Amino acid sequence: MASLTSLSACLIGFLITYKARFGRAPSEAAGPARIFLFDGADLVDATPGAHDLIARASRTGTDWDRLMGVLSPHFPNLAALLMTLDEARFLDTRSTAGREHLTAEFVEDRVRVTLSDGAAVDGRVSLDAMVFRSMLRELETVRSTVDGAQFLAWRERADGELLWSNRAYREMRRTHVGAKALADTPRAPLFDRAELRQALMQEGSRRIRPIAAPMKDEAAEWFDCSGRTVGSDRIFFAMPIDSAVRAELQLRDFMQTLTNTFSHLTTGLAVFGRDRRLALFNPALADLTGLPIPFLTTRPSLFSLLDQLRERRMIPEPKDYGSWRRQIADLEAASLDGTYTETWQLADGRTFRVSGRPHHNGALALLLEDISSEMALTRRFRSEIELGQAVIDHFDEAVAVFSSDGGLSLVNKAYQTLWGTNLLDRVSAPSVTDLSRVWMSRGASPLWGEIRDFVMHSRERTEWSGRVNLADGTALVCRVVPIAAGSTMVRFREELDENSAPEIASRIA
Repeated sequence: MASLTSLSACLIGFLITYKARFGRAPSEAAGPARIFLFDGADLVDATPGAHDLIARASRTGTDWDRLMGVLSPHFPNLAALLMTLDEARFLDTRSTAGREHLTAEFVEDRVRVTLSDGAAVDGRVSLDAMVFRSMLRELETVRSTVDGAQFLAWRERADGELLWSNRAYREMRRTHVGAKALADTPRAPLFDRAELRQALMQEGSRRIRPIAAPMKDEAAEWFDCSGRTVGSDRIFFAMPIDSAVRAELQLRDFMQTLTNTFSHLTTGLAVFGRDRRLALFNPALADLTGLPIPFLTTRPSLFSLLDQLRERRMIPEPKDYGSWRRQIADLEAASLDGTYTETWQLADGRTFRVSGRPHHNGALALLLEDISSEMALTRRFRSEIELGQAVIDHFDEAVAVFSSDGGLSLVNKAYQTLWGTNLLDRVSAPSVTDLSRVWMSRGASPLWGEIRDFVMHSRERTEWSGRVNLADGTALVCRVVPIAAGSTMVRFREELDENSAPEIASRIA
């Protein structure tokens, strides 16, 4: 009996407490109402149905903001009405449809909001109808968004039966399969099943084309397709990438054009991308270096390629490998500034000129040119020039050779001794006009002007000679001789008097 009394007391205490918080007993709450109890903007308590309703709110923010987002479509003036709650202490209103009934009141400085359906006996019917309408609006939003998208989206069973698709997928399927074929074969696929299985299995996306894609146009109707499994169904998304494929084809054609163009060059070309891997090379690179084509087609890095050149002794061998690696690092840095040019003397006797050229986006081009013939020709010319210089240096007469434009090409030691000038150390060659001023300073004569005019092709090109006396009494015989390629040789010889002739003759004897 005491136990029953204690149990009754606890039950009565629970009913009183619940009545104070929600204004009715649990049996009443199980009726048509969804009840929310707010302390400021925070939801401190609610019935299960109220929790379900507020959980569906699309608006973010506080609990109060989320509830207003759910109720505002049904109670447009709710925010303004709730502003009067401080004065009236109670609010009673109906939705625009007239079915939903909302009350709000203060309970111990807290706001209790009660939502019910006056037309139903069981509150779950009315409240589920509101949730259902909210779900319909959300569904319509999602459907209009997905149908307006340019990508393809569809859901199908494991056996390929189509369950749902967006407008882009339906229109493309109708275009490619055809309305009549779809009527005869509703399950006619748009994409190959094996390709879709691969899209499901691999990470990322897979590039695919519809079954009826036009094969003549390589860039038409390509999609990046990705898929995932949801339960026993499969969802696919296919993004059109025709513009990207067209750009890739144009780049491929451009690279082929460059390759065909560079294939006729005798200079080896190696172009590295910004990742410093070989992006383009021509056959001359393999011919000059002996690097195998399969190795070059693997897109080796810059250092890997130079390592291979070193193993084949196609790079001047340094004293130690560490210094060679530092030189290669300097090569890359200098090439980025467009300043790298170097001549490599190889062990087999060949000579390479290596140049580095920077390009936009960090690309780097290395040019290898075999200049062995050029270097040999240069050495031969230098040897011939040195030989010619040595020959005329043994002449007793002073000799000066001028080119067709009047510049000094060659002069011997006797000329420099006679005129007291050092012309071999000058950076730029003097002209016949410059030298005629030197001659004039030693002795004025109209002969100097005649020589200048002859060198500059102002006179008839036949051999002639003349005599001039210098200021110090020296008598010179000048002989002007036209030679090949429009050049002119001027020879100066001192004229001896009769008294000195026997002495010189006996000296020669």
